[in-house]
Amino acid sequence: MSTTISSELNQGYRSALLAYYIGQYAPNSGDTTLSNMIKTPDDVYEYLLIDPLVTNDVQTSRVAQAMSSIQQYINSIALNMEPGYNTQALDATQLKRWNNGADQYAVWGGYVELDSYPENYIDPTLRQDQTSCFNDLITELNQKTVSNDTAQQAVMGYLNEFEQVANLTIVSGYATDKDQTKGIYYLLGKSTSSPVQYYWRSFDMSLNVDNVLASNAWSEWYPINTSINDALIQGKPRLAYFNNRLYLFWFERAEGNGPNESDTIMAYSSQCDFSRNWSSPYLMSTIDNDTANHTSSDDKYCDKLFTAKYLCTACGYNANDNSLLISLYCGDGVSAYTESGYNDFSLAIDYWFNL
Repeated sequence: MSTTISSELNQGYRSALLAYYIGQYAPNSGDTTLSNMIKTPDDVYEYLLIDPLVTNDVQTSRVAQAMSSIQQYINSIALNMEPGYNTQALDATQLKRWNNGADQYAVWGGYVELDSYPENYIDPTLRQDQTSCFNDLITELNQKTVSNDTAQQAVMGYLNEFEQVANLTIVSGYATDKDQTKGIYYLLGKSTSSPVQYYWRSFDMSLNVDNVLASNAWSEWYPINTSINDALIQGKPRLAYFNNRLYLFWFERAEGNGPNESDTIMAYSSQCDFSRNWSSPYLMSTIDNDTANHTSSDDKYCDKLFTAKYLCTACGYNANDNSLLISLYCGDGVSAYTESGYNDFSLAIDYWFNL
């Protein structure tokens, strides 16, 4: 039988069933609601959620048609178009997921494919958040004819760079928002090898979806290319995001060269520009333990910092006057995370970076 004749017979069979359903089945079903509702093909469509006027040209199956009808049924419930249902009784998370693409089989199917078989769709070279180590690997492979030797050399170079940040020790952190579920977190790390190299990275909480940590919320580890003498560090260096710029603050102690020369504690800062390059250390202020020259009570409280066994640092932002407080304080006899009174070296920085 030819395709044309088969198509005409199928469409005639469809029309006969439709006429029988409207003219005979619905009126004689004994269901008053159904008999009053079904008058036209459009009524059949709204009731059965299938297209009664579809032609034979549309390729489908009973399973595909059933899935389409169920999908349309759920979508009508989500849009408050289906009698007898109230979206307020539905799970808000599921409803949001449905409206964001699960109501379309092609979109939902794509998510399932990506989740089940990511290796078939993810090309690492197309990632938008590639690390500098991975970019170096791609560049080296593209510049040479790929062979066992060149590939091994490129991969070993990548692993050497990766190893530098894989074994970092976390030093401190800074959050830009009081709400732990918002804002950006900045982390400071340092290498375990000598000479010590400091790094920083960020984590954007706004990229979290349904309280799930998104992988692209993390930045890579970036080196802090400024001069820091780790052997002289007092307390812990601190990152701070102030006036739309990332800063690093730290304290160093320099011992006097002779018996009559006093020790000095210096407060430094460095800022990160838009190219992630750090400025040279800026000396903000100093104190010394030359008690012979200290006659005012305001100076004497700094002296204990030179004899303390444990020194701690703190960094906090004051939104009321848009200022930043940096402090080095004595931690002897108390918890390392508790301030111990007035034995501190504190600096208040205003909007113009004045002390």
